[in-house]
Amino acid sequence: MLCRKDQNKKKADIGVNSVMKYYENQGYSCQDVSTDRKYIGYDIVANKEDKSLKIEVKCSKTPGGIPDSYPSEVDKNLGLVADYLCIVRLNGKEKPRAIDILSKVEVDKYYDKHRKVERIRWASRLKTDLKNQKAGKRVPIDDLF
Repeated sequence: MLCRKDQNKKKADIGVNSVMKYYENQGYSCQDVSTDRKYIGYDIVANKEDKSLKIEVKCSKTPGGIPDSYPSEVDKNLGLVADYLCIVRLNGKEKPRAIDILSKVEVDKYYDKHRKVERIRWASRLKTDLKNQKAGKRVPIDDLF
């Protein structure tokens, strides 16, 4: 079984690949920039002639709703950094079934209704100490059965 981080990475890859395929079918050449720190706030750069689009991708198993965004994906006024927000709708087996596409104009029209919720990022030192067993307690799974 995949851990949550690996499951999220797998879903992210499915989403990015699905959106890239859609835009490539529309005549764009696409680049996955989701892991490149030079591109903050979006996952794909799509180019066609003299047009360049920044695209943020989210995945969801629900038919409606929009997954939360990270603070880096919005500007100080809670407007979308990207030109488009694409929500890939997945079925129960995590297969893409649809892509909802929202333009920046459509998303930003609701900026005054967006809520900013901070995420808690645990201290790197705590994570390192836990990994090195200087903090916390590790219980081997075998000891539980």
